[in-house]
Amino acid sequence: MRRDNRKRYHFDKMGDKQILGTFLSLIEQFDQAGEYEARNKHIYAALSVAVNLGFEAGIRLDPDEPEWPVVFIELPTGQVSWHVPQHQHSWDGHSNEEKSSRVSRYIENIYFRSTR
Repeated sequence: MRRDNRKRYHFDKMGDKQILGTFLSLIEQFDQAGEYEARNKHIYAALSVAVNLGFEAGIRLDPDEPEWPVVFIELPTGQVSWHVPQHQHSWDGHSNEEKSSRVSRYIENIYFRSTR
Protein backbone atom coordinates (compact mmCIF):
# COMPACT_ATOMS: atom_id res chain seq x y z
CA MET A 1 0.00 0.00 0.00
CA ARG A 2 1.39 3.37 -1.03
CA ARG A 3 1.42 6.18 1.50
CA ASP A 4 -0.04 9.54 0.48
CA ASN A 5 2.69 12.06 1.37
CA ARG A 6 0.43 15.04 0.63
CA LYS A 7 -1.35 14.54 3.95
CA ARG A 8 1.92 15.09 5.82
CA TYR A 9 1.96 18.75 4.80
CA HIS A 10 -1.74 19.53 5.18
CA PHE A 11 -2.36 22.36 7.62
CA ASP A 12 -5.16 21.78 10.08
CA LYS A 13 -6.66 25.26 9.94
CA MET A 14 -8.56 24.94 13.22
CA GLY A 15 -5.48 23.56 14.94
CA ASP A 16 -3.37 26.41 13.56
CA LYS A 17 -5.91 28.96 14.78
CA GLN A 18 -5.69 27.49 18.26
CA ILE A 19 -1.89 27.46 18.11
CA LEU A 20 -1.92 31.13 17.06
CA GLY A 21 -4.30 31.90 19.93
CA THR A 22 -1.94 30.19 22.36
CA PHE A 23 1.04 32.19 21.07
CA LEU A 24 -0.92 35.45 21.28
CA SER A 25 -1.94 34.66 24.85
CA LEU A 26 1.68 33.90 25.80
CA ILE A 27 2.84 37.12 24.14
CA GLU A 28 0.40 39.08 26.28
CA GLN A 29 1.51 37.29 29.45
CA PHE A 30 5.22 37.80 28.81
CA ASP A 31 4.62 41.41 27.74
CA GLN A 32 2.79 42.20 30.99
CA ALA A 33 5.54 40.49 33.01
CA GLY A 34 8.25 42.48 31.21
CA GLU A 35 9.86 39.27 29.92
CA TYR A 36 10.63 40.59 26.46
CA GLU A 37 13.08 37.92 25.30
CA ALA A 38 10.43 35.20 25.79
CA ARG A 39 7.76 37.50 24.33
CA ASN A 40 9.81 38.11 21.19
CA LYS A 41 10.33 34.38 20.55
CA HIS A 42 6.57 33.89 20.65
CA ILE A 43 6.00 36.90 18.38
CA TYR A 44 8.13 35.29 15.66
CA ALA A 45 6.34 31.96 16.13
CA ALA A 46 2.95 33.70 15.92
CA LEU A 47 4.07 35.47 12.75
CA SER A 48 4.89 32.13 11.12
CA VAL A 49 1.58 30.54 12.11
CA ALA A 50 -0.35 33.62 10.95
CA VAL A 51 1.32 33.45 7.54
CA ASN A 52 0.47 29.72 7.30
CA LEU A 53 -3.16 30.62 8.04
CA GLY A 54 -3.14 33.09 5.17
CA PHE A 55 -3.34 36.21 7.36
CA GLU A 56 -1.54 39.30 6.14
CA ALA A 57 1.54 39.59 8.29
CA GLY A 58 5.08 40.92 8.13
CA ILE A 59 7.68 43.35 9.42
CA ARG A 60 7.88 47.10 8.83
CA LEU A 61 10.01 49.90 10.20
CA ASP A 62 8.40 52.44 12.51
CA PRO A 63 9.33 55.86 11.05
CA ASP A 64 9.23 57.33 14.56
CA GLU A 65 11.52 54.61 15.95
CA PRO A 66 13.42 53.09 12.98
CA GLU A 67 15.80 51.24 15.29
CA TRP A 68 12.85 49.08 16.46
CA PRO A 69 11.26 46.97 13.68
CA VAL A 70 7.57 46.20 14.11
CA VAL A 71 5.92 42.81 13.56
CA PHE A 72 2.34 43.11 12.25
CA ILE A 73 -0.44 40.52 12.03
CA GLU A 74 -3.82 41.31 10.50
CA LEU A 75 -6.20 39.23 12.62
CA PRO A 76 -9.87 38.88 11.63
CA THR A 77 -10.52 41.03 14.74
CA GLY A 78 -8.07 43.76 13.68
CA GLN A 79 -4.39 44.56 13.37
CA VAL A 80 -1.93 43.77 16.16
CA SER A 81 1.74 44.75 16.30
CA TRP A 82 4.82 44.63 18.51
CA HIS A 83 8.18 46.36 18.43
CA VAL A 84 11.06 43.88 18.41
CA PRO A 85 14.82 44.43 18.63
CA GLN A 86 16.93 44.70 15.51
CA HIS A 87 19.32 41.91 14.62
CA GLN A 88 22.56 42.60 16.49
CA HIS A 89 24.82 42.32 13.46
CA SER A 90 24.71 44.32 10.25
CA TRP A 91 24.74 42.63 6.84
CA ASP A 92 28.14 41.01 6.26
CA GLY A 93 28.06 41.59 2.50
CA HIS A 94 27.27 38.00 1.50
CA SER A 95 26.00 37.34 -2.02
CA ASN A 96 23.09 35.05 -2.91
CA GLU A 97 25.61 32.39 -3.94
CA GLU A 98 27.45 32.66 -0.64
CA LYS A 99 24.15 32.51 1.23
CA SER A 100 23.21 29.30 -0.61
CA SER A 101 26.62 27.84 0.14
CA ARG A 102 26.26 28.64 3.84
CA VAL A 103 22.83 27.02 3.95
CA SER A 104 24.14 23.92 2.15
CA ARG A 105 27.12 23.61 4.50
CA TYR A 106 24.86 23.99 7.54
CA ILE A 107 22.51 21.27 6.28
CA GLU A 108 25.46 19.02 5.51
CA ASN A 109 26.86 19.55 9.00
CA ILE A 110 23.65 18.74 10.83
CA TYR A 111 22.51 15.82 8.68
CA PHE A 112 25.67 14.16 7.48
CA ARG A 113 28.55 14.95 9.81
CA SER A 114 26.55 14.33 12.98
CA THR A 115 25.95 10.70 11.93
CA ARG A 116 29.63 9.87 11.38
